[in-house]
Order: sequence, then C-alpha cells, then structure tokens
Amino acid sequence: MLNEITLATTSADAAATSRSQTDQTPADQAPAEAAQPAEIPVPFSRAVADFSQQDWDVAGAIDDDPKSGWAVQPQLGRWHEAVFETAEPCGTRGRQHTRRAAEVPSRWSAHAGPFPPRRDHTAGPLAADSLPSDVEAALAIAADQRSDEQRTAIRDFYATLDPELAALDEAVAEHAKQEPPYPPTEAQTLVAGDGTRETHVHVRGDFLSKGDLVAPSTPAVLHPLEAQSDSPNRVDLARWLVDDDNPLTPRVTVNRQWRLLFGYGLVRTDEDFGSRGEPPTHPELLDWLARRFIDDAWSLKSLTRLIVTSASYRQSSHASAHLVEIDPQNRLLARQNRYRLSGEIVRDANLTVSGLLNRAGGGARVRPPLPAGVAELGYANSIKWPESQGADKYRRGLYIHIQRTVPYPMLTTFDQPDSTTTCTRRERSNTPLQALTLLNDPVFYECAQGLGRRIVDEGGATTSGRIDYAVRLCLGRDAVPGERATLTRLHDELLAACAADPQAAAAMVGVEPAADGPIDNATIYNATLELAAWTAVGRGLLNLDEFMTRE
Repeated sequence: MLNEITLATTSADAAATSRSQTDQTPADQAPAEAAQPAEIPVPFSRAVADFSQQDWDVAGAIDDDPKSGWAVQPQLGRWHEAVFETAEPCGTRGRQHTRRAAEVPSRWSAHAGPFPPRRDHTAGPLAADSLPSDVEAALAIAADQRSDEQRTAIRDFYATLDPELAALDEAVAEHAKQEPPYPPTEAQTLVAGDGTRETHVHVRGDFLSKGDLVAPSTPAVLHPLEAQSDSPNRVDLARWLVDDDNPLTPRVTVNRQWRLLFGYGLVRTDEDFGSRGEPPTHPELLDWLARRFIDDAWSLKSLTRLIVTSASYRQSSHASAHLVEIDPQNRLLARQNRYRLSGEIVRDANLTVSGLLNRAGGGARVRPPLPAGVAELGYANSIKWPESQGADKYRRGLYIHIQRTVPYPMLTTFDQPDSTTTCTRRERSNTPLQALTLLNDPVFYECAQGLGRRIVDEGGATTSGRIDYAVRLCLGRDAVPGERATLTRLHDELLAACAADPQAAAAMVGVEPAADGPIDNATIYNATLELAAWTAVGRGLLNLDEFMTRE
C-alpha cells in the first residue's frame, strides 16, 4: 500500500524557501538553517495505470487498506505504467524527485504539471516529461488568450486521463460488439469486369451470326474517347459525357429544363437530337445556354434562375389574333406558353388549396382511394390495393404507388405515360373524362370539402369577402366584378338548394343527421347549409380551366 510520498525540494526551491523564511524569521536566526531541505508528506488523490489485474486495480495502491494493492497478472515481464496524482501541488519551481515512494523495485519519477495521459504498455516506460508538445505549449499561455485549437488540445488530453471515461469507452465498445449483423444484400449491381469479353457485330441482327469484332468506343462524329487504360471503362465514359468538347450532354439538359419551364423545348423532339428530330427553333440560344450551363459548374439551379428571370419567360401567355395567325405554336417565343399541368401537379394543386396536402418528404409509397371496381380489373383479380390511411392519403402525387397491371386511374387519365416504357416527354390532352374525374374522384371531392371549410373559416363573414378570398386562393388573383356577381348568384342558388334538401346538404359536408331529422340545432343547421353551399362553389372553382392550367 502506498498512501503518501515524501518530497525533498531542489536547490532552486531551497534557495527560494530560504529567502521566504528569512523574510519571516527574526534577524538573529541564521539563514543557513532555513536553507536546509524540508520533508513534506503529500497524500495521493488519484491513480491510473495502463493495465490492472482483475480485483487488483491500481487504486488499491493508494487507499488505506493494507490488504489491497496493484497487480498485473497475467501480464508479468512487461513494462507497465502507473501514474499517481497528489492531492495538492508539490513545490513551486523545478522538477520534483521522489525520495521515498514504493516498497517494490520500480522506476519512479515525479514532475509538476497536469496528469500525464494513459498510454499503451507496449510503448515503453513513461518519461518524466510526458506532456504532448502542443498541450505543453497551450498550457504555457494564459487561459483567456488560448485559441480554439489550443483549448481543444487541452480538453482532448485531459479526456484521456479520466478513469470513468475509460470505463464508459469500454462499455460502448462492448455494446458495439453486440450489434446484429446486417442481412446480406441480394440486389444485383454492375461491377467492373476483367475486360476479356468479346463483342461482335450481329449480322442482320442475329446474335448467332457474329460479324466483325468491335471494341468499346463512342460515335466517331463526336469528340474521341480518351481512356485511362487499354480498355475503356465506365469512368472513362462518364468523363467523356461531361467533357467540355462534348456539346450533346449540356444541350440535352438545357433543352429538357426549357421544356419544363415553357411547355416545349427549343428542340421539340426531346427524344431525338439526331437527323430525324426537329431542328432547334433558336440554335444560337441553345448553344449559349449550354455553354453558360458548363461555365456555372453544371448547376441546374443557376440555369433555372437564368431562364425564369429572362424577358422571354416573364411574358404574358395572352395571344393576340395576329400572333395566333402567324405563329400558332409560338415557335418565335413572342409570348409565354399556356398548358395544362401534369396529372401529379393537378392533384397536388387541389390538395394544396384545400389545406389537405401532406408535405412530408421521403418515406414509403402511398395508395390513395381507388374508384370502385378498379382493383378487380387487375390480373386474375389478384391485385390488392390497401388504401393509405390518415395523412398518407394526401401526400404528393410523386409518392403514389405504380402498379403495372392496375395503374392509378386518375394519373393515366391525365396522360401519365406507361411505366414499362421509356418516355422523355408527356403529351397533353383535353378530354371529357378528365372533367368527370375532377368532379367525381373521391380525392377531388374531399378537396372541395376542404376548400369549403377554408372559405368559411378564413374568408370572413360576408359573401363578397369569401368570394374574394376563394378566387385569390384558387386563381392567384383578385376577382373581377363580373366574376364576383356570377359567384354570388351561384352561392345564393346553391344555398337555396341546400335548404330545400337539408339531408343532402349534411351528406355533402359529412354531418350525421339527428334521429328526428337532419339537424335539430338551428346554429348547426345554418352552418351546415353554408358549408355545403361553399363546398359546391369551391368545387366549381377547382374545375375551372384556369385552375389546372399554367398561365
């Protein structure tokens, strides 16, 4: 057991002690007596070691129990290190030397300063001056003048000295070992081959009739493929695709972004930039945008900002009779294009104005309600379509489940392409079936109900105020006098129709009728009639051509 050390100060400390005591002792006392070394017992407060035998931790070496101690079985015959911290500083200057420290043959040294770090026992004995150089330099600077890096170095150094932290680290490591293994991945993926496969021209398309041997390369009409090895690989192809000398990739990308913003690309045949496709209506503009796209580090955000802030994009979509006559397809870009939104965005727009849209991103696919009988049309009546519940029903159209044998009918009605074939651009149609879907599909009817509630709750107390609110919400503009008069007349007619059939009005807004009639409370009765009337008005606004058309 080791519970204290006895220190003798060095000559420098002795001189300092002598001067201090001379100042405090009588004049007739000899200074030489004060210069003699003084032995001061100092107890230990903490101990750490690079290794301790089970049930014989190094802390037992400095406790008050004579039966405890520090042992290193079974790692005998190796260098081991134990560091003991004193309860109070020892001396004021210079290095301190242990005079009496232990009863076992060991190498002992002492130094003034912070606790040295724990080290691996294979690194050799602990040096007397074991502070890392960066920590020692940081400690030499006043605390309020240290940089963030110096504070971090000191903090990280002292973190290695905390025995509780070491125990926690060990517990974390043991817990990590218990992590269950991940299941093996069964998905197929492309890997780089050994390059020994031979590829031949198939004579007349017959894979059994092999023609000339061919090597990996790119069309000769474009810039050459520069391979990093004898056999070109996919990395070489990727570099070739985005090479500054390749005009095709940036042109195709720019044209696709132009089509998304204008409805039509500068090259209207997105799928064919070759000799069989249409030539660009503005070839110089296409080239300039492609070059600008490359110079902006292929940033789609910068490209989109450039286009939407242009004078061409900010034009009105109103077409005069003269423009329609000389340029019916707007190839001259004399106006903005007017076109119907895609099916997913039509649904999202309805959900947005109704307040039902679930804006959560990512996650599993969803299955909105299907019209009756649609699922039974699947292959051998084997298709199951469990409808999503709660807010999942109102997620964006992007997350709707695509079933090859039973596609979501609303999207196919609005020209969603076949998911089994490649499609670079969608065609747009205008059919009576689309109008019937917007009127009767369960999702769109719920949107009309939600819009009616918003008009009543947020549009104010007057009919004119609610009409103005509804038009701004759905069409993004103020109602003109003629529209306000028409919608006022529609509301009054619908309110009268609801009053004539309260049960139907209650069913429109999902209110359960009372046992002795539709609604027995006058306040609830009037509120139900109003809500039903505004639901019908909202249904009409949601079915306007202006609502589902990008102006």
